[in-house]
Amino acid sequence: MPFSSRSPRLRPGLAAVAAALVLIPASAVAQDGRGATSQGTVTTEIVMPLRIAALNQLDFGCLVARDPGEVSIAAEDGSIAYAGGVRPVGGANCSHAPARFTVSGSAGREYRFLIDPAAIAVHESGSGETLEVRSLAGRARHAPGAGNVGTLDAAGADQLSVGGTLVVPQGTRPGRYRARITVTVAYM
Repeated sequence: MPFSSRSPRLRPGLAAVAAALVLIPASAVAQDGRGATSQGTVTTEIVMPLRIAALNQLDFGCLVARDPGEVSIAAEDGSIAYAGGVRPVGGANCSHAPARFTVSGSAGREYRFLIDPAAIAVHESGSGETLEVRSLAGRARHAPGAGNVGTLDAAGADQLSVGGTLVVPQGTRPGRYRARITVTVAYM
């Protein structure tokens, strides 16, 4: 092939890079053939497992239902309100209270709690009669603000209260009704 007087032309930017690479001493690139090293650290903190235990049940007390109605217990202060034809009946073992749970773990840590918002209370006789428990909600004693969040104190403890509303329909069979409340806690 004959030699052409026309040689390929490099773009100006590419030509400058090529010229610079030729002029850089090999030792500056390879650093005398040795690699570079650095050190970092690995850290972790193991915290106490978060635990929850029931202290007392959500108790709507003893009721008489002449007509359908509802009973509500506030998680914040345990106050109770009656609506419709449901009224309280006094006597032994007829007090009302929000459910209370103790939460424990590593001091000063925030946690989130989740409460199933509804449950079905079943007549203790197993007859199949049920009552609806709805609007289940909680409040942590050491709550940093609104929402389902609590903070463990300096001893690694907090208390969670749960309230809700019991719906009593017309013709509800007398007897004791029970429901399970599910509360889940997790570190934030």
